[in-house]
Amino acid sequence: MSVISRDGDVVESLRPLLDYFDIENRPMTAIGWTRSRSAAILRELLNGKGLSHEALDAENNTAAANFLRALLMFTGVLPGRASELDDTLEWLTQRLGAVQPQHQTIVRRYAMWHVLRRAKGRPHRPATRHHARERLLLALRLLSWLEAEGHGLQELSQSGFDRWLANGPPARVEIRDFISWAHRQGLVDELRVPLRRHSQPSEFLPTDRRWETLHRCIVDSSLPLNIRVAGALLLLFALGPTALTTMSVEQVVEHEGRVELIVGRTPIHLPDSLADLVLQQRKVAEESMSGWLFPGQHPGRHLNPGSLAARTKQCLGIGVRPSRNAALAHLAKELPVPVLADYLGLAHTTASQWAALVERQWTEYVVLRRAQDPA
Repeated sequence: MSVISRDGDVVESLRPLLDYFDIENRPMTAIGWTRSRSAAILRELLNGKGLSHEALDAENNTAAANFLRALLMFTGVLPGRASELDDTLEWLTQRLGAVQPQHQTIVRRYAMWHVLRRAKGRPHRPATRHHARERLLLALRLLSWLEAEGHGLQELSQSGFDRWLANGPPARVEIRDFISWAHRQGLVDELRVPLRRHSQPSEFLPTDRRWETLHRCIVDSSLPLNIRVAGALLLLFALGPTALTTMSVEQVVEHEGRVELIVGRTPIHLPDSLADLVLQQRKVAEESMSGWLFPGQHPGRHLNPGSLAARTKQCLGIGVRPSRNAALAHLAKELPVPVLADYLGLAHTTASQWAALVERQWTEYVVLRRAQDPA
């Protein structure tokens, strides 16, 4: 492969790539990759800046650069980042042009000395980087709105702030973190930010639709295997895209003739028909060598939760939230609170809230039926 050689000699540090592509057994796969944009980036870096995360961050073709980064990290050619958050400053730099220079400085300070410092001090979770970026995007949106109104951050009044909050989605109240930080820095007056109200679940997939779709996941071989498995686990055990995509192959266990899924403290025994599908998915995952039950397109990475949710909607015609709510309501009705919590890894307070919701719905149903049938 000329892409990892100079004058016909293999660059020793890139030899793991030869093993990854298994050239002797899969020559066409290797040849196909050498014609890709990610291979072109590798050639350019080898002849110029050298291989580093910083050089990959600077590439204009982000998708190709990220694939190459994942490939090099998976094969051990490039060391992993110290933190999954390390590329967030580069990500932010690409978006700072939306606001004026004085506000760019404020957002960069907020990112470096508050958001990223706090995030790196916490145990890593898949959503950590997403949450950090959402906070930064909210700050940019507020500042961009202020500029459109002809004001700077120091001129933000309570009435103007309330208007911005009222004209956007409920998630805007998460701007509280930025406003609190800015106030401590003397950049804005003290402002009141309402608490976000968490409403009771209101969207539930109808029971007959839930069982019908579950049956389809089990028997319809025309569907992609990963969608069949993800859909069945969502509809039966309320496992959403984030829980599924961050599940490792080691969480599927064969024990005493049964297949178990380890999500919480107590293993979940899978029905035979679903167990067969999960074992097929595990085999596919093991062949990818990623370690994830739902491997993504990038080497060593799991499938993106948003992509899985979108594909589930496209293939099965069901939304994640109503499907998960329906499954949780069913489980809360059938299982004691401690068992539900241990099976799904839920906090006991969450499991208790679901049990109380189901009991309240049942009571309301009984009262309604009695009112309709006074006899």
